[in-house]
Order: sequence, then C-alpha cells, then structure tokens
Amino acid sequence: MGDGNEDYSEGISRRRFVKIAGGLFLALSAADQSLLAKPQTKSSKATGKTSSTRAGAADTKQSKSGFKLGPWRGDDFTMGHKLRNGELPQFGKLESSQVDFVIVGGGMAALTAAYRLRHENFLLLEQYEETGGQSRGETTREGLSYSLGAAYYCDDEGATAKLVAEMGLKPQALGGDKNDFFFRQKTYNEADKSLQNVLYQGLKDLEPIIRPVKDLELSIEDNFSQALSLDKGKLKDLLTPLSPAFRTFLDSHLKSSICGTSDEVSIVSGSWLLQDLFQKSYVLPGGNPALGRALRLELNKGGDRIKTEAFVWSAKVDDSGATVVYEKRGRLKQVRCRHLIMATPPMVTGRILSGVTNECKGPLFTFRYGSYLVANLIFDEEVFPGTYDNFRALSPECGITDIIKAETPYVKEGTYRKSMGSVLTVYRPWSPGTEGREKLAAGDRSIFAQEILSGAEIQAAEGGRPLAGNWRRQLKEVVLSRWGHAIVVPTPGYFRRLAALSRANQSPVYSLAHSSLAGIQCLESAVIAGERAARRALSGKG
Repeated sequence: MGDGNEDYSEGISRRRFVKIAGGLFLALSAADQSLLAKPQTKSSKATGKTSSTRAGAADTKQSKSGFKLGPWRGDDFTMGHKLRNGELPQFGKLESSQVDFVIVGGGMAALTAAYRLRHENFLLLEQYEETGGQSRGETTREGLSYSLGAAYYCDDEGATAKLVAEMGLKPQALGGDKNDFFFRQKTYNEADKSLQNVLYQGLKDLEPIIRPVKDLELSIEDNFSQALSLDKGKLKDLLTPLSPAFRTFLDSHLKSSICGTSDEVSIVSGSWLLQDLFQKSYVLPGGNPALGRALRLELNKGGDRIKTEAFVWSAKVDDSGATVVYEKRGRLKQVRCRHLIMATPPMVTGRILSGVTNECKGPLFTFRYGSYLVANLIFDEEVFPGTYDNFRALSPECGITDIIKAETPYVKEGTYRKSMGSVLTVYRPWSPGTEGREKLAAGDRSIFAQEILSGAEIQAAEGGRPLAGNWRRQLKEVVLSRWGHAIVVPTPGYFRRLAALSRANQSPVYSLAHSSLAGIQCLESAVIAGERAARRALSGKG
C-alpha cells in the first residue's frame, strides 16, 4: 500500500466518462402489466451487499409470474428535503468529540480522501447505510455483483488506475468491440465489419471534429486554464457537418452519461465525453462498486472511523477549523476538526456549509442537475446476446439509452459460472429540470413499470438484439435505483464556474472535494478530488 503522501495532480486527460446515466429495460411485454407489484405509498431505503431476494426485505413485492419488484435503492429524499426546506432540528447542547479531519459524504471522493488520510485521526460521515455514492452495488445470492449506478472507468495510468492497483484489483480492458449500437433498426458492432456503413461513417466523420480536446488537460490544479477557451459555445454548433440522424444518436450517448444533449452541454465537455467512443473501458467484477468496497474494507482496519446513517445538518468553519453537527439514529452530535472536507454535491455543500463568504458559497448554487433511474434485471441464465454496453438511439417514448451486461468482466477473467445467471443494468436519464426529479421523488414504481412496458412495444416494433424466448421464466427480480440530483450537467461556462469556485475556496481549514468540482463528473474526477483534498488537509494550506 502507499504511504498516504502520493501526488496525483495530473488532471484527467485521455479519460473517458464513467457510465453514470439511468434507464429502464425495454423487454417486458404488455402481458405482464397486471403481474407487476402495486405502487408504494412511500419510499424505503434498501442498500447492502446482497440483492433484495433475501428474505424479509422491506417493501419487496412478488408478482404472479414469479419475479420480485424490489424496494427502492439509490437516493432517499426525506432528510435532504428537510434540509432544503429549512426544517432543521434544535441543536441545543450536544455530545461533542474532536478529530483532526472530518469528511462529509461517503462517495468515491470521500473514500479516496479517507484512504489517503488512513494514518491520521479522521471521521467520515455518510448519510446512507452503505458508502460508495453512485458507485454502490449489490450481489446476487449466486455471487454475481452489479452496479446500481456507475459501472466502468477509462483511466489506464493515472490516479484511478494507481488506486485500483493499490487495492489489488485487476480490471478487465474492453476495446472497441465492447459496444453494440442500435441505430436505424440495426445493431452495429465494431467486430462485425459487414455492418460498418452509415453509423461507422458517422464515427469516422466525428473523430477529427472532437480531436482538439483529445490531449486537453482538465486540471483543477491550474483552474482549468486549457478548458476555458472552449467552454463558451454549445456542442451542437460543432456537430453541424454530421447527419441529423447521427446527431440524434450522439445526443442519446451524451444524455446517457451526463444527462444532457448537444444542445445543452458545452463544446469542451461534450467533445470530451464523445472520446468515449474511441477508447478502452476498464471494468471490475461488480463495476465501480468493487473499488468502493475495497476502500471501505481497507479503512475498516483502522477502527470505527466511518459513521454511516449519519446525516450532517451543519458544517460551520472559522479561523481554526470547523464544527460539524450530525444526526445518527435520532441523536444529534457534534465534532470539532482542524480541517473539513466537503465531499458532497455543490448544492448540498451550499446548504450545509456556513461561516464562509458569499463569494465562496454563492457559486455552489449555479449548477444544473440531471437525474436518472437504473433498472437491474436479474435472470437465472443469460437471455440477452449483446456485448458489454449496448447503446441505442434515444426513444422519446421510453427514454432508454443503454444496457450493460454485468457478467462481462467475470467472463473476461474466466470466473463466470452458468449458475451465476445474468444481470442487465439498464439506464434511463432525464435532462436538467424538474420532470425526472418529480417522478423519482413521487416514488410510484408502477409508473416506471409502465415505461418498461412501453419500451417493450418500441423494441418489438424496431427490432434489434432479441431476448431469449424463455426470458420471462428466467426473470427473478427487478431492482430499481433512483438518483435525483445526480449529475451536474456541464453546460456552457461550466469550467469557468469551477475555476471561480476553486479560486474563492482557498481556505486552509476546509476543502471542496466532490467529483463534479474536479472536472467532468466521473470516477476519475472523484479520485482526483479526494487525493487533492487529502493533500490540502495534511498541508494545512490553501
């Protein structure tokens, strides 16, 4: 293991986005409509290492056809909305403690910072039962792990690759044949030369258009100076030489990863994401949650320094440190530290953080957010013949963008057994705005089931990769995960706002460490944000 003083400040050049998007699978037929579970009257938090096929899982419903519709995973909006609405508890006199470092949040940036501070006196406070943020996952009883959100990364030599190696993990590299593209009623794959016509001609035309950002350094260390000149216009203005049909396909790919189309994202961020189509992916069994679990196991060796189910109400900084008030199991506590690391989304950080100037805090509320939903379909055996990631042109009727096969890394490393079955992770994103968040907050799973059924009708009409004829008998469970304010959408001016935030927040007593504030939101940015925050905490410098 490292000594805790590693310097990974090189930015995120040559990196693809982690797959963070959402969706519903499009293969359930209308005949199953009456067999789905009834809508729930309220949400339930259900995180953990195993699927909700475990006995006694709250809010799990059994359909007449034999599969279960599990309880909600992902975000629980209850406490966050109380904070948003100003419904704070009376603090009064609280039980107090003191540490050197407090980390607010439990996502990949927070876990990375904690790992680099593992030899120090720190406390990590996470709202949910499980750490990992959007890189949370579960495992079926048959031993097949899958992601509830982020599934892969693309760093082969930077901070993420080094951290993965330190954890003793061995990712599988997937080349250009990793993707299927469903486009104009045909399925294309790089390995199938006979189908490389209109789609691959579009990709050939795209590559020189986005080439200027290929070697661009998106580094928080230099306030994103190289990105600022390309950060003004919309990506759509760069794509006009391409056919309208191909641009629609690219919009689906963009929305799948950052909840925004070419009409919404900036030139630099959109071009950066589309590099994804030309580079390798790196996949761990179980997806990115495998790294989160490895970090958590390593940190647990240092004692009880991670507090889960601990909701932070306030983090007030002053000249000598910060005081954090949090609630755990109905009891309010406070902890004093000399350096605070805020590894929460900008909007959340703005509501929690106090004792700073408006110049430091105001820009935290200037970002737009997209939301998404993930459906994991758990089968007894393989029923879908696609590749690792299966993209499709966005269908307005159902909003489905792509499907990932969770067993692929197991197959690649030679550890897959037929008895493990199959898990399809399906993504359905929403653009920035209230539509997706309102649907997710309402928590009516019957509505999402209707979208699945609509997707089935669309798939039947369009063709594409078929499901095995016996897929209904093999379907054991449907696991839905909702992510509300999940993705900071990189609209024009995104990097200008990041640079302004970085310049304003140079206090020696706190750091901002969320992935979205260290570049384009992905696993690589989260690791870089965590590394940087740990270095600043140890140095005590701005």
